[in-house]
Amino acid sequence: YTSDEEFHRIGGELHEQMEREGLGVRDAVLKRKDGELIDVVLSLSLFDPEDPSAGVCATIQEITDRKRVEKALRESEKKYRLLAEGTTDIIWTLDLNLDTTYVSPSIMKVLGFTPEERMLMEVNEMVTTESYARAMDILARELEMEPEGKVDPDRSMTVEIEYYHKKGHTVWTESMLHGIRDQDGNL
Repeated sequence: YTSDEEFHRIGGELHEQMEREGLGVRDAVLKRKDGELIDVVLSLSLFDPEDPSAGVCATIQEITDRKRVEKALRESEKKYRLLAEGTTDIIWTLDLNLDTTYVSPSIMKVLGFTPEERMLMEVNEMVTTESYARAMDILARELEMEPEGKVDPDRSMTVEIEYYHKKGHTVWTESMLHGIRDQDGNL
């Protein structure tokens, strides 16, 4: 442990949890002989729940790498959210069913809708009939090329689309479309 106080505090918490639930589990930071601090999961359970004097089984699982990865992921998500929510451009994501999965707050400045309102709308309710037809034609052509494998998976395209503003008028935008892929390269 990093100190005697930590030993007693964490040990007390584990024992209380073990007495209540039969098992005590807790994350902690321990110190190796060489002084390096490591993240662990501590688990305590009684050998015999009917006889606490029979002893306790304690296990320690090191999770330092997992904690580092989790921290890096949180920091990456924080940066992404800061960029996405701080930009004046609208950022939104759609799945292949054209259901909206994310909308940045900047949509309010450009189109007057809240992200929540936009999330409830179908794409064809958001754009003019002509823009919808053009976008669906482009999407269909792009999806046809996918199975052939003859396209750059990192490609993007820019298209002009006429959107409806919440107040009733239309707004022309230059929209950059880019596919998001999973770890296997699938859209």
